[in-house]
Amino acid sequence: MYDCLVIGGGISGISTLYNVSKYSNNILLLESRPFLGGRARSFVDTISGDEIDNGQHILMNCYDNFLQLLENLGTRRLVITQNRMKVPFLSKNRNSKKGYEVHFLKQQFFSNKLGTLVGLLSYSAFSILEKYSLIVFMLGLKIFPPKSCETVLQYLKRRNVVQKLIDFLFEPITLATLNTPVEKASATLLSTVLQLALLSGGNRSSFVIPKTGLSHLFSKSSILQEYSKTSTTITTIERIEDYFVASDSKNNTYYTKSIVLATTISATKRFLSQLGSEHSLNEVDSPITSVYIWFDSEVLTEIDEPFFGLIGTVSQWIFNKYKIEVPTTSFAKSLVTIVISASDNLSDLTKDEIVLLLYSELSVLFPSIKSSSMLHSVVIKEKKATFLATPSFEAVRLDTSTKVKGVFLAGDWTNTSLPATLEGATLSGIKAANNVVSFLKEI
Repeated sequence: MYDCLVIGGGISGISTLYNVSKYSNNILLLESRPFLGGRARSFVDTISGDEIDNGQHILMNCYDNFLQLLENLGTRRLVITQNRMKVPFLSKNRNSKKGYEVHFLKQQFFSNKLGTLVGLLSYSAFSILEKYSLIVFMLGLKIFPPKSCETVLQYLKRRNVVQKLIDFLFEPITLATLNTPVEKASATLLSTVLQLALLSGGNRSSFVIPKTGLSHLFSKSSILQEYSKTSTTITTIERIEDYFVASDSKNNTYYTKSIVLATTISATKRFLSQLGSEHSLNEVDSPITSVYIWFDSEVLTEIDEPFFGLIGTVSQWIFNKYKIEVPTTSFAKSLVTIVISASDNLSDLTKDEIVLLLYSELSVLFPSIKSSSMLHSVVIKEKKATFLATPSFEAVRLDTSTKVKGVFLAGDWTNTSLPATLEGATLSGIKAANNVVSFLKEI
C-alpha cells in the first residue's frame, strides 16, 4: 500500500513526486511512455546523430520553482543563465544593407527593475514617444489591471498602446509565453508574465537556456529512478473503502491511500469519471512547430548571438544550436532551430513545404544560409503543446483538489495563474504535493 501514487511523468508529476518524497518515501510515479519529462524531452536524431529536443525550450530566471527543482535533482548545472537580460529582435528593413535591423531588449547598467526600465527606454525599435507610452503602460499594470474577460489585444487597445508596440514587443512576448495569439490570449495571464519577468527585480528577467538535451535534466536523478516506473499505462482507477486500486494495461494493480492525476485534461476527465466525479473542462490545444536544419558550413555568421527573435516573419525564434551546445558529431557545421508558437497556419503544410518556407525566409535575411547547403532537416509538430490560453479557459481552470477525497490534480493546465510553462507545471506539482501531505497527516 503506497501513501501516494502519481500518474503521469511530465514536469508536474516529477514536481509532485519530489515534493511528496520529502514527507514520505512510500510513493510511486507511473508513466505510460518509456521516458520522463513529458513534452520536455530529447532524443537522438538517427541521421545526424545529434540529440535534439521535442521542442526548443527557453526559460527565464524568474522560474523559481522549476530552477529549484533542477537544483534538487542535481541538474541545475545543465542550463546557462544570462547575467542580465539580453534579447535581440530582428525586423526586416529593405533600406538596411543587411536587409534587417537588430533591436536589443536588454537590462541597461543595472541587473534590476530599474535596469529593465532603462532597457525599455533604449529599445531601438521605438520612437521617444513610443518608449514613453511603453513605460507608462508597464508602470500602470497594477494600477490599471486587465479585466478577467479581456484578451491581450483588447487590454492593450484599452490602455491606448499603439500598434508598433504590439507588433514589436507584446505580440512576440504573448506568443512565446502563452502560445496564443494576442487577439485570443488572456490579458490577465500576460499581465502576470510581464510583472514576473520584467518588473520583479534582480536578474529575474535573464534568460535561461538548456545546454544539453532536455531529457538529461531528469534521466539521471536518483530520486526519480528510485520512485518511478516508466512504460506503465494505467487504464482504470477504483475506490475501495478508504483506499484506491489502480490497474495497468498488463493487469498489474497498485494500492494507494492517495492519487495525483498529473495527466492531460482528457485523461484526467476519464479517470475522474471512473471515480464517479465529472468536470466540464474541455481541451482546447495550441500547437508549436519546431524545425531543425543542418548545414554544411557555418551559418548565421551575420549576427553574433546564440538566439534571437524575428518580427514580421513566419519564423519567430531562431537558435544557433552549436553556439549553445557543443556538437557531439561531425555530421554538420551548423544546426539551426526555428520555433513557431501558435502554429495553426502550418498544420496543413507538409514537412518539406515547411522547411522550404522557413529556409526561403531566412536565406533572404542571411546570405550565409543562402551560400550553404542543407544536409538534413527535422520538423516536429507538437499539436497539443499547450492549452489555448483564452480568458474563457482561464476562468474554468481546475483547482488541485477534487470532489473525490484523496484524489488531487497536477498539470500546467490547472489553476496556477500562470501560462502553460515549465514553471506553471512545477508549481502545480508543488500545490498537489502540499495537498497530499495535508491529507496523509489527517488520516
